[in-house]
Amino acid sequence: MARSAEEWFETGVAAERADHPLDAVAAYRRALALLPGFAEAWFNLGTILWECGLYDEAARAYGEALRHRPDLAEAWYNRGLLLAETGNLAAAIRCLTRAVAADPAYADAHYNLAQCCQWAGRRQEARRHWRRYLELDGDGSWAETARRHLAEI
Repeated sequence: MARSAEEWFETGVAAERADHPLDAVAAYRRALALLPGFAEAWFNLGTILWECGLYDEAARAYGEALRHRPDLAEAWYNRGLLLAETGNLAAAIRCLTRAVAADPAYADAHYNLAQCCQWAGRRQEARRHWRRYLELDGDGSWAETARRHLAEI
């Protein structure tokens, strides 16, 4: 019996958990061959590709996830982090801004958006997002770092 896109997706998730990234990539690609609009499969594929250092492919996979689910805050977030990691702060800020627009309570997105804004010299925006992060996760593991950054600007 032929496997469904959802079954291939679950195979990919299991391969990720077992630390078999190549098997996960193959499974997600099989899922996407059957269901090209499967945003979660595109998202997971992007994450594995990023972890493997395939940044351009990962960015494309996140872009596909967002094409099919423009409200997927996690995809905006990961794409923003990927862009920040590769030195494209302006694009990272745009993506992280979309992440917090899609999910205003996404604390990690506010944290990373604040950091990118600070790096880019956008102090007022950085302050706003450091404060919002602290409102959302003031006792979290990164709260002290956020307070320190907020005091610096």
